[in-house]
Amino acid sequence: MHFPISAATAAAIFTILIDQAAAHCRFVHTTGDQGGDGRGLLSTWVHHGNNDVHGQKEATIFSDPPVPNKHAHRLYLSEGCGMTLQTVDLWWNMFGGKSPEDWWKYQEVLSNRPGITKEAWVQTWWETKKQADAGVLPVVSADGNGWLHMAVLQINEDGAGPFRCKIDPNGDGKYPGDWEPSDRFMNQPNPNDGGAAKSFWPAGKHQAHLLKWKAPRGLKCNGKSGNYENVCIMRCENYAVNGPFGGCIPFRIVNQPPEVQPEPPKPIDKPVENPEYVDTGYNAQPAEGYNGAYFKRDAAPDANEKRNIEEIQQLRKRNEERAMREFARIKRGVRKAVKKARSAAVVEPPHVMN
Repeated sequence: MHFPISAATAAAIFTILIDQAAAHCRFVHTTGDQGGDGRGLLSTWVHHGNNDVHGQKEATIFSDPPVPNKHAHRLYLSEGCGMTLQTVDLWWNMFGGKSPEDWWKYQEVLSNRPGITKEAWVQTWWETKKQADAGVLPVVSADGNGWLHMAVLQINEDGAGPFRCKIDPNGDGKYPGDWEPSDRFMNQPNPNDGGAAKSFWPAGKHQAHLLKWKAPRGLKCNGKSGNYENVCIMRCENYAVNGPFGGCIPFRIVNQPPEVQPEPPKPIDKPVENPEYVDTGYNAQPAEGYNGAYFKRDAAPDANEKRNIEEIQQLRKRNEERAMREFARIKRGVRKAVKKARSAAVVEPPHVMN
């Protein structure tokens, strides 16, 4: 059962600042600096007492199959929001025709099954829309002062964190960026160090712990869910060997800082200089047209001009003939030199003593 609590109440209840977070766990409550009363997708406040098995069935797992199987190579689910034993039960009941108590079914790699449908995985879009329609999405400022509180319920002892988290900015199950840097987690030292490989923390069993993340200034969220825009999905997971375990937390951002507009182009202070007029000595105006054509020269060619043209043509012809005769003479000389070289005796060069 999910019940609302304020951010102040959450901070008062979950005062344990941890450097180790749960393995089998649920993100049972989320809120932002601007309000909200959400939770991780498919996570609830139902505690189940000391019944670890029932509590584990609601825990999100980012591997396929969800239960380790030495006979099947597990696939790491790098996209989407993983699966739970409940979602696997749902798929088997609807399409597999098997009983949820048939634990062997969890050892099959579902991703390789032909005809597998979305019911086997956490349906991110649908679960986010349910929180958006209920108006409980956490609201986080993107002005550099925003934060997201996440209450994590540890179910059993077999897995300390810490958590590492990624952002899906578009709500499409993709995580284009890197893991969030360690300095954005206010109460979780070194979340990206591969931490607590032993993945075991008995003292945290059946307790809830607070995880706090600082939103970077200018965070962009492009997703839309219900009546809300600017929606992101944060996926957090630990390093448990039989996991990883964690959850997906939808939230929306407000108070985005204004985008820095590029400076307008500066006007040119120096005026453009006009080119200086130069008298070319002739009339540069276009020719006058007459009946769509240019005027033709009326005067007949001068006799001396015609005689000069003929003399130039004859001189050019004599120069070309002289050049051809010179080329033929050079060609004969080259042939004679080659013939003489071929008939000469070969002389060995003298040997030089070192």
